[in-house]
Amino acid sequence: MLVHVSDRFRDLELSGRAGRKDAVLLATVASFEAMPDPSKRDLKQFADLFVPLFEAASEEAKRTAAAALSRAPIMPEAASRLILEQPVGIAAPFIVHSSAIDESLLIEAVQKHGVAHARAAARRRSVSPQLLAALSAIAHPAVKRTLSLRGTSAAAAEPGSRTPSAVERQAREEDIRNKLRSIVMRNTPDYADPPTLPARIAPDVESRLIRHVEEGDTIYFATALADALASRFDLAERIMMDVSGAQLAQTLVALGLRYTMIIAALERFFPHLAEGQDGERRSLQLLRSCSFVECVEKVMAWQRADWISRRATHQPVVADSARRDVRADQSPKRNAVQRGVPLRRA
Repeated sequence: MLVHVSDRFRDLELSGRAGRKDAVLLATVASFEAMPDPSKRDLKQFADLFVPLFEAASEEAKRTAAAALSRAPIMPEAASRLILEQPVGIAAPFIVHSSAIDESLLIEAVQKHGVAHARAAARRRSVSPQLLAALSAIAHPAVKRTLSLRGTSAAAAEPGSRTPSAVERQAREEDIRNKLRSIVMRNTPDYADPPTLPARIAPDVESRLIRHVEEGDTIYFATALADALASRFDLAERIMMDVSGAQLAQTLVALGLRYTMIIAALERFFPHLAEGQDGERRSLQLLRSCSFVECVEKVMAWQRADWISRRATHQPVVADSARRDVRADQSPKRNAVQRGVPLRRA
């Protein structure tokens, strides 16, 4: 597919029309994504097209292209290297999610660009001992917090530190934790009903969130966030592991927190959002893009998915069929949206 459209892409690039290069870049990426099994020739041709287009594109187009290519099962080295060289605001989705990155390139990028890239790399689904050693060598609190959030410590990078007995012990401990979660979920009174967002967040929960933002403690903040959402820790963890910060912004907006609190949280846990762009901090730009109504709908969908997942895994011991009544939408948060209740502003 790429072979047939390459000449048209080059013609479009030469047109010089505003925004055309962005469109050509994204079309090139889309055509590459559509290839089920690209050949070496396809990879080389894609790299030849992609590199100059990516370099000439706008920052937003670069971010979109990097996020799209994070799903690709195979990538040419030149394209991967170029994305890894970008600021973390562009490269983060690719660093976190791509399975096609050569590990040596990723380690090189972490060593070259430091904390921001290291923190993104620490959020990958799997971290090899070599990558973990490179991340641990950064020795920065933000990287350590990210590793601790996923339950990975620097000690795991040391040769011989994980013996078979240690692995078995960890597996047994995880099994015990799962059984305890099952018991707790079966005995939760409100388990049969999906959670809803409160019309206003409880003052004690808000104070906990504020305190953990000030302390910069990711794990405790995620725990408080899970409590605010009446969800499992897994949902809060997934929100925190979105390195763009968008999911956290949407969640805090939906919970009705003050703007100053949201900005402080975004910049504390995602330092790249404190950087300026077009004369304005990225955190403000991100917050400005959040629609209250859309955020509420999105977060409630996450809550429902989390609730359904719990029900599928942990069925209550005694099911109360009387609670199966179909209820009208009684969510205080949704009612607040319909009444047009505004967000509190500092």
